[in-house]
Amino acid sequence: MYEGPAHDTRFPGLRRRGFLAAAGAAAGLGALSLTGCTGHTPDAADGDGKPRRGGRLRAAFAGGGASETLDPHLANLFADAARAKALFDKLADFGADLAAEPRLAASWEPNAALDRWTVKLRKATFHNGKPVTARDVLYSFRRIADPKKTFRAKASLEPLDLKASRAVDDRTLTFALKRPTAEFPNILAAFGAYIVPDGATDFDTRPVGSGPFRFVSFTPGRSAVFRRNDDYWDGAPHLEQLELLVANEESARLNSLLGGQVEYAHELSPTTARAHQGKGQIEIIRLRNSAMQAFAMKTDRPPFDDKRVREA
Repeated sequence: MYEGPAHDTRFPGLRRRGFLAAAGAAAGLGALSLTGCTGHTPDAADGDGKPRRGGRLRAAFAGGGASETLDPHLANLFADAARAKALFDKLADFGADLAAEPRLAASWEPNAALDRWTVKLRKATFHNGKPVTARDVLYSFRRIADPKKTFRAKASLEPLDLKASRAVDDRTLTFALKRPTAEFPNILAAFGAYIVPDGATDFDTRPVGSGPFRFVSFTPGRSAVFRRNDDYWDGAPHLEQLELLVANEESARLNSLLGGQVEYAHELSPTTARAHQGKGQIEIIRLRNSAMQAFAMKTDRPPFDDKRVREA
């Protein structure tokens, strides 16, 4: 989620915009996280309780070691998802009710047969100042769908006929589908379906996205530092800087939080949380979002070839 309550009275100044846009968005997948109640306060609040711009948020995640990358199409871990959400955007994302909501896509409209969908892009720019265009979208999706690669969103994009899909103009695309698909917006919101600049291949030296934060530095297995994107189409985050640190051991993430080295520790066990709850140093954050489970049915053979069974 990119948006949330404008202000949480438990954490003065800890705006969800800029926090959940990166670190907390990964936590929203159901993990339990702790945030520090004392010490450094990111995005401090004025006397009237309204947040003001500035400050730094440091968040600790379990990572993937030296093999980590900022390539958003390779994102798998919570740390990967947090870094990708900080730097990049998708055409759509899932809301609290698990319905696809527009992001870089301003709208989508099907034809009568549901096998052609027209997508119009909103006005947005990459961090290098270039506009996000239909060419960037097609490049990104075709890169993900490359049969020689193993990108996370490849299976989600399978219904798209990307060879037949076309850019109508800079901000309009027509997606051809292999079969009628009423749930086309969910494809745009697929995990890992981020939009990157046309031709982009180097994501670890100086990645360019259209997300809420800009790249500063990245050391695989250790940390990634980002700064606020003042030109973000959805409104600049209040935080000036976001630092995502890697600490694979739960005890290391907890000790960093208790010691004031980070303000947020992700994916801690309920036992750890209960042991420190109510002591005044940390606060438990539970993001109660909806969840969904897929049930695959082979509709060409019994019993799922019977429509009544599928509907039941």
